Amino acid sequence: MVLDEILHQKLPLPDDAQKMFTDNDIPIATADFYYKQDRNEIYIFVDGPPHASDHVQEEDKEKRNTIESKGHSVIQLDFIDGNYRQDPTLIEKEVFIHLTFFLFLLLSPFPT
Repeated sequence: MVLDEILHQKLPLPDDAQKMFTDNDIPIATADFYYKQDRNEIYIFVDGPPHASDHVQEEDKEKRNTIESKGHSVIQLDFIDGNYRQDPTLIEKEVFIHLTFFLFLLLSPFPT
């Protein structure tokens, strides 16, 4: 679904899927998609209904904070409520809002 929308919006394809982030060789989190350009690393998490409970959301937050504390970027695509099943345009909107601009900024070459 999300990958189809990335293709539809003609965004660059991720460099990896199901990318494990480790800290000192300790597995921290598995991102659904991953982009890398030079030193910019973007970990993308697609959160569906299994991420709805408070304890899972707290665990997700801790893991993603660890990734960000190492200087990497985290994008969360929120499909927790499951409404995308009834309205597929929600996937289009979520990808456009959270991914398109972010990828443009981080993956575009800027003069140094």
